[in-house]
Amino acid sequence: MNIVNNKSVLFLIALLFQVFTAKAQSSFNRLYGTYKGSAVTETVATGGGAAFKSQKKFDVVIEKTDNDTKLILKDYKLGTYTFEDIVFDNLTVTYQPENKRWKFTINPLSGDYINAKGTSYSLQLHGSLIGSNNYIYDNGTIEFTFEIYNKAESKTKNVYKGKNDVAAGISSLTVNNNKDVVYDFQGRRIQNPRKGLYIINGKKVLLNNK
Repeated sequence: MNIVNNKSVLFLIALLFQVFTAKAQSSFNRLYGTYKGSAVTETVATGGGAAFKSQKKFDVVIEKTDNDTKLILKDYKLGTYTFEDIVFDNLTVTYQPENKRWKFTINPLSGDYINAKGTSYSLQLHGSLIGSNNYIYDNGTIEFTFEIYNKAESKTKNVYKGKNDVAAGISSLTVNNNKDVVYDFQGRRIQNPRKGLYIINGKKVLLNNK
């Protein structure tokens, strides 16, 4: 009798785990897209120099390419240079149901050479998350702190807050298969999308394709 009861309990635990995993995976698909917001920045020079504070407005895109989920800073400005895409690989998340949020991590930049927008220059950038309070909430809000720099003696700390509004962020168009990068909400790249809701070039789009 005990053996039967134990098997029933194990089966129930396994079933609940599958349901939770499926629900979490479905919710994770909602994290993809463009977050519009701004960061309070603080640049501190080593050697006791005064900190320079400012506010920068830029977008953050979360998208899946092949088997890698990326966090991308769009049009981020560092000093006099603007970068169209600063890409952090391997975004991984842990769901915290009690707080209705996802805690996330990303791989650091370790001297990646990135082209400055509108120039022929490539700068060697370093960057990483700061601390452990880096979250994406179920309501579409993202909050995280990161540093980025070209020279170790001058680092810029960024406290970013943004919002991914699923409803307001949807536009309608016909896709150009030769130029546009299209994903479904499961993170799969789509070559010939039909009518429906997709993520195209990091934005939520309602397609009119036949």
